[in-house]
Amino acid sequence: VGNILYMSELWPFPTKAVHAALDAANKTVSVEVNSTAQLATLIQANTGRSIDGVLLRYDGHAFTPQSILDELKV
Repeated sequence: VGNILYMSELWPFPTKAVHAALDAANKTVSVEVNSTAQLATLIQANTGRSIDGVLLRYDGHAFTPQSILDELKV
């Protein structure tokens, strides 16, 4: 598995930090608890770069580390 970029604050948007994280990544996946990939959209809007994939959960249940690995088929 790889690195994690955890964003606790989105304003002002941490453009430099996100660019650095994207530069260091071979593949990017946004893990979000919503149905519309809001963070992936915000990242693209502020950096001009897209995310390779999204894992979305909007059924009221939390992600677990194992559920993320299962979705990524790692």
